[in-house]
Amino acid sequence: MMETIKLEQAQALEDLEKLIGKAIPQIKKIEYYTFGVQVEGDDIIGLGLVEQGLTTLPESIGNLKSLQTLNLDKNKLTTLPESIGNLSSLKNLSSEQNQLMTLPKSIGNLTSLQELKIWRNKLRTLPESFANLTSLQKLDLKYNQFEILPESIGNLSSLKELDLWGNGLVTLSESITKLKSLEALDLTDNKFTFLPESITKLKSLQLLVLTKNQLRALPESIGNLTSLTSLYLGWNQISTLPESLGNLISLESLALGPNNLTTLPKFIGEFKSLKYLHLQGLHLATLPKFIGNFKSLISLDLRDVMLTELPMKLIKKLKKRGVELMVK
Repeated sequence: MMETIKLEQAQALEDLEKLIGKAIPQIKKIEYYTFGVQVEGDDIIGLGLVEQGLTTLPESIGNLKSLQTLNLDKNKLTTLPESIGNLSSLKNLSSEQNQLMTLPKSIGNLTSLQELKIWRNKLRTLPESFANLTSLQKLDLKYNQFEILPESIGNLSSLKELDLWGNGLVTLSESITKLKSLEALDLTDNKFTFLPESITKLKSLQLLVLTKNQLRALPESIGNLTSLTSLYLGWNQISTLPESLGNLISLESLALGPNNLTTLPKFIGEFKSLKYLHLQGLHLATLPKFIGNFKSLISLDLRDVMLTELPMKLIKKLKKRGVELMVK
């Protein structure tokens, strides 16, 4: 019961309730968009304060030493208190859709943190102490105002997923090559005119999203990413693909359009595991016959493809095999 929680934790809860202007209900589990507190024994282990109009948090929140999950989404927070660094058991921290301009230096004390979601804020940089978050596996920074990421990002040795969608990035620092565990990197809707060579050293990478940038070409070293299963290149200005792309034989999803490609290189026909091929918006003379040889193909996106010749025999073959054809 709520009345059995430790005194210092009860004080933090009381301070929060005064700020919110109402009691925080006890719930069984902290879910997305929930409002409530999760108690285990005499400890608070979960706290959801979603959409409560908070502009600040009390320093006493640092008393919640057993807290594992903290959800602060959809408030009006411009900063987090330094005491948040006292939450030594915290594994999941979400502060989406606030107005954070900076993060406290003490965030580097959260060495148990595994997932951090702070998308749609106003962050331009990260404190140097961020380098201490070596247990972090998922980092969501999309829709902030980063133009460059600090070198300290390379110290996140456990990081598996990094989402940087919708910032102002034009390049990435060399330190990203240290992210040996990184499996998913999303750079959608930034300002890249070229792909940094450093990305092609991420040998564990399985998902790479480069959609909606200003890329004109890919480096020849892209073929080093042999663990890739999904590559998204749409909405750029790419006119040719490097031969080394043919090394990516594990690809299951490939999005090539819209771009300036007018032909598909033959090596694409060697992607035997391909399930999803997106050609939306390309100006192709015709569809190459090798598309009909993809035994694993599930979906072919032909929306807005400017074909001068429609290979009906190939289309019928794909339909007969049950391939989903997207043509409108």
